[in-house]
Amino acid sequence: LNGGAANYTMSAIVNATIDRVKRTEVDGSLQAFNENGNTQGWNALSSVVDIEVADGHYKATAVDSNARIGKTDLSIDGPANPIVEIAFAVDAASTARIHFQVDGDANWHGTTALSIIPDAEIHVYELDLSSDPAWTGTHRINTIRLDPAAASGAEFALDYVWIRPDFD
Repeated sequence: LNGGAANYTMSAIVNATIDRVKRTEVDGSLQAFNENGNTQGWNALSSVVDIEVADGHYKATAVDSNARIGKTDLSIDGPANPIVEIAFAVDAASTARIHFQVDGDANWHGTTALSIIPDAEIHVYELDLSSDPAWTGTHRINTIRLDPAAASGAEFALDYVWIRPDFD
């Protein structure tokens, strides 16, 4: 990621695109950024600037270690869809976090830490939230939040977020 412009290897882009097409055919809960300018409802919640959706990626820069983006218009059956799969790149920091809210509760749940590779290449990360009581409870997941990088000035690019069943 250089100044907000993608700097990925062609194989990473091709593989991510192939994965995205396969997943779209399987499940409709995929949030991919295929239309330039369309954030798919993902917004900056704090400390994120230079948001751009282009070339199949949601790109932005973290202002500080409190960078957060999120999507609020969800209605997901957590027990039926315990896997959160995220494909994204970041050029700094080694940890990202996933949080979520459920219907009827404004508290953030699931402060799941995710070890990430800060090499500005798209990597796919999979989180199994089946053991989180808030995720598997009776309320639907209505908001998901990604804290992409706990580093000031870190640039990141989100390829897709897929909340899905466990196929294993």
